[in-house]
Amino acid sequence: MSPKSRAPFSVKSSLAVLGALNVLPLSQAVVADEIFRIEEIVVVAQKREQSLQEVPIAIDAFTSDDIKSRSIDGAADLGVQSPSFVYGEVNGQAQLSIRGVGFVLLTGAGENSVAVHSDGLYLANPGAVSMLQDDIAGLELLKGPQGTLWGRNATAGVVNFITHAPAEEVGGHIKVGLGNFDAKTLSGSVDLPISERVKTRFSLQKTERDGFADNHFLGKDINDLDKTSGRVSVDIDVSDELFAQIRAFSSKEEINGSPHFDVLYDNGGLIPDFTNPFAPPTPVPSVLGALGIPDSFYDTRPYDAQIDQPTFRDSSLSGGSLRLTYDLSENLRLVSITGMVDYESDIDDQDLDGTAADLLHLSRVLGDETWSQEFNLSGEHGDLTWLLGAFYMQQDIEVFSGVTVPLFSGATMGAIDNFIYDFEEEVESIAVFADATYSLNDNLNVYAGIRAMQEERDSLMTAQYFDIAGNSANATVGLLGLQPCNQEAKKRDDDDITGRLGLQWMFGSDSMVYAQVASGFKSGGAATSLCGNLFEPETIESAEVGFKTMLMDGQLRLNGAAFFYDYSDIQVEETIGSAAKINNADGEILGAELDLLYYANPNLQFNAGLTLLDTEYTEFNNVDAFNVVAGPQDLSGNPLLRSPEWQVVVGGQYTLDLSDGASLMLRADINSSASYQLREFDLTQDEQNSYTMVNASLTYTTAEEDWVIRVWGKNLTDEEVLIGILNSSPIPGAGYASGSYGMPATYGATAEYNF
Repeated sequence: MSPKSRAPFSVKSSLAVLGALNVLPLSQAVVADEIFRIEEIVVVAQKREQSLQEVPIAIDAFTSDDIKSRSIDGAADLGVQSPSFVYGEVNGQAQLSIRGVGFVLLTGAGENSVAVHSDGLYLANPGAVSMLQDDIAGLELLKGPQGTLWGRNATAGVVNFITHAPAEEVGGHIKVGLGNFDAKTLSGSVDLPISERVKTRFSLQKTERDGFADNHFLGKDINDLDKTSGRVSVDIDVSDELFAQIRAFSSKEEINGSPHFDVLYDNGGLIPDFTNPFAPPTPVPSVLGALGIPDSFYDTRPYDAQIDQPTFRDSSLSGGSLRLTYDLSENLRLVSITGMVDYESDIDDQDLDGTAADLLHLSRVLGDETWSQEFNLSGEHGDLTWLLGAFYMQQDIEVFSGVTVPLFSGATMGAIDNFIYDFEEEVESIAVFADATYSLNDNLNVYAGIRAMQEERDSLMTAQYFDIAGNSANATVGLLGLQPCNQEAKKRDDDDITGRLGLQWMFGSDSMVYAQVASGFKSGGAATSLCGNLFEPETIESAEVGFKTMLMDGQLRLNGAAFFYDYSDIQVEETIGSAAKINNADGEILGAELDLLYYANPNLQFNAGLTLLDTEYTEFNNVDAFNVVAGPQDLSGNPLLRSPEWQVVVGGQYTLDLSDGASLMLRADINSSASYQLREFDLTQDEQNSYTMVNASLTYTTAEEDWVIRVWGKNLTDEEVLIGILNSSPIPGAGYASGSYGMPATYGATAEYNF
């Protein structure tokens, strides 16, 4: 079987292999026989190549052309393109949310509710998500729980990044770019086929940028970025039946500046008299004021800070995968995916309080190494298409952190100066799964899947106070809420069964409706800042109906869905001083989506999307660290985090053909979002207000398509979008919050030469 006829099961066998997933992002528009229509996009949402319009899953799919024209550089840009997606970030960790289901833990525990993959390889650590998004050829956003085929931690959905595969001919590109904040980018790739059976591709990207926030105390910018990424891809036709794909990657990122640079608000409370434990606490209007920190020592304006300590955060990501595809027969295929991911992060003396006072410092070294192995056997026999699989993952996590409190050194609280904790965790996960679609007749399909999984977690934690002289202190629970322990070992075993069951009715060649129920499972774990705090896994049960259709002779694509989620054991942190424990809540989500793509003619296209959400906690009690006097509060009825009631995206693109054969393309994208909460207490100060964000670009392409010049702008409305909140409560019952903001308005130009 030749490489170009490798795809079995009557699936567009002329497609070339792309990346590790055997997918070719197709041009979305084609003129054939003088009839203009939108051409299909091929996706691998069900781990086999299918047309987007045939898959009974709500999917936002972006081709290579989309990624370029819409300036999608990573997960943060998806928020502008998909109305169901909200991007967040806390302490360098991505917090992704789809349809109101997201990751909200702040202290380094847990994993995303959106399973992120690159060329089929799972990226477990939330900090790794933003580091592996170069040389992307395709992107798929699967919405809704994907527990059957994609496994653990896919309760919200899945993001698949698909990289460029090696080409059959020598070629490549070089691209340079300049932008505001003194941004500089240099990237390049080269395809070098060694023989008819061995093809290679090498890519490299370098990005530098000055900080986008002003630290007035030190008189310098913060959040400078210096990032270098590289990939090596090798495709080998071992034989007519066996195909090997090797993907290796490395990425290093250095950021100068605290991710939480803005004090958002300062809540008063009750400050105890530490010299007299029997005296009643004294009400204070400002916790920072009570600590003797004047207003001039912090700045509540976005992108303006008063920070006394420079912070450096270095991260690295490396690894790769080996995918073997063996065609046992014309209708039977065996796939093996072996992968390794090594993520490391080093935060050096982060100013945790976000003020010019010498109050709280954090240092953290994190290491996360993951090995995984998947086998799946797929086939097609008559009216039955099926897949059987097994998955194994081993993950080793180490977190070494230190919190320093210089302000209180030698004070009456016991001369405690440092708190050190060392956390280790081993995770072993195993699963078997099956999925099948059966055609009852030419129009009606029934599909079902099941996944049985078992997971073991063993954690070991040591935490201890030290005084200013470095001697062990005998404190129990100190002012910061951090709890000492020695070699505290915890273990949790979880097993679960997830699945899906649905009906799909096809009418016409490109239209269908579906109805399904599906479930998902997200791992539990252990908190990294409180000894012995185990938290439960999340589960989700969903019901969804949807439709996909092509109208106007194929010039209009209209897809939509309505869904209901029963969301159990949602993992939410409770701040205790500068520590946190994880509680579990229950919730419900009701929503609807609509997605439209329209090609008015070969040169003019429009897209639009709408997502409506109604979310609430149905059972949840939690203590607000800023109002501990109120005790556990009943938060039922409050909205889930990062779940705007509505979000709209609108895009348009016009290509002007010039007389010399060159072209000029104008593109604009608008994202408008309702307000949403970033803490669970539904308070005004924790709310990201509604906003409208605009991106635009102008692209010139020569007739030979060898030169591409682009002028671009993102967030041209200069919206101040809060992407994360970090609570701190150094005084019981009082505290303040600092926040992270997304990028302000950015703009620049790139020049690309293709050879």
